[in-house]
Amino acid sequence: MISYLPGDFVERLEILATPREYWPQGTSAIVRKHLVAAAALTGILTAAGCSSEPANDGPLVLNNGAPVGSSELCSPATGGERGHTLSAEIENTGGESTLVTDVSLLESESAEIIEAVLVPIAEPDPQTGEIHSIPANGTGYPALWSEVQHDTKLSAYYIELEKRVWGARQPLVGSTIEPGDTWNMVLGVVATNVPARLKAVKVEYRDSSDETYESLSATSLSIKNDCR
Repeated sequence: MISYLPGDFVERLEILATPREYWPQGTSAIVRKHLVAAAALTGILTAAGCSSEPANDGPLVLNNGAPVGSSELCSPATGGERGHTLSAEIENTGGESTLVTDVSLLESESAEIIEAVLVPIAEPDPQTGEIHSIPANGTGYPALWSEVQHDTKLSAYYIELEKRVWGARQPLVGSTIEPGDTWNMVLGVVATNVPARLKAVKVEYRDSSDETYESLSATSLSIKNDCR
C-alpha cells in the first residue's frame, strides 16, 4: 500500500515525474491527486521529454531505470540556506557486491554536494502496510518533517520512524551495496549562486570483479528564486 503522508514525498515525487512505463508495479494514477499539495511544498516538478543518454551501464539502478532528464525538480532558493534535499532510490540488480567509489553532479552550475548518504528503506507500517520514504525532497537538508513541519499532524509512529531511519544513514562513498539491496540515496545540495542547476547525479562504483561502472539519476534539479 502506497503512503501519501508528508514523509513519503520522495518516492511519490519520483513516480509522478517518471514516464508511466517506469512506474513501480501497483502504482496508479491516483498518485497525482495526492501530490498537488506536495508539489507546492517541495517545488515545481514536471515531466520532461525522455533522454537518449543511458542511465546505467551496470548493476546499480537509480530511479527504477528511468532515463536521464526524464523528470525535473525546482526547489525555491528562499529557505534553502541549509541546502536542498535530493534523493533517488538505488538498487543492486546484479549478482555481485558493489562498492561506491565516487558521487558527483552532472552538468552542474553553481551547485555543490555538501553530503551524500545512503538511508535505509523504511519497513512497512505494521498497522497500515504503508512505506514512507525518508527524508522528503525539498529545501533544507535534511528535510525531516518532524523538524520543519510543526503544523502538520504527524503520528508518534512516523516521528519515531523518521528519527530511527535517518539515524541509520551511512556515507554513500565507500558503502557496499549487496545484490538485491535497495536504499534511498540522499544528497544535500547547496547553491553557491542563484539560479543553480544540475542535470543528474552520477554514481561511480565497482563490483567484486573490479569492473567499474557508473549510474545516473533521472531527476534534474533547479534552484531558483521563483519556481512558478
